[in-house]
Amino acid sequence: MLEILKMLGIGFFVGLTGALVPEPMLFATIETSLTKGWLSGPKVVSGHALIEMVIFVLIVAGFSTQAAQDAVLWISIDGGAVLVLFGFGTWFIMSPWF
Repeated sequence: MLEILKMLGIGFFVGLTGALVPEPMLFATIETSLTKGWLSGPKVVSGHALIEMVIFVLIVAGFSTQAAQDAVLWISIDGGAVLVLFGFGTWFIMSPWF
């Protein structure tokens, strides 16, 4: 019974990761569909599905239990740096003041 609850919890949180942030992919799909045609929409969705499948396989394979604390630290630092770079890129490209 405990194993079933554990799997239910993992499934819930994996599903929640896709449901919490739908806006960036939605806007990317709309933008690329408007600029590059309707075929780009399915391409964006297919790319997202591919990434979700990779994450699912890693979770099922037990990657979360294999990841060391150092790996989590460096992934967090790299992710934060990428977000900062995206922020600067958005600010300087889209800002009317610069």
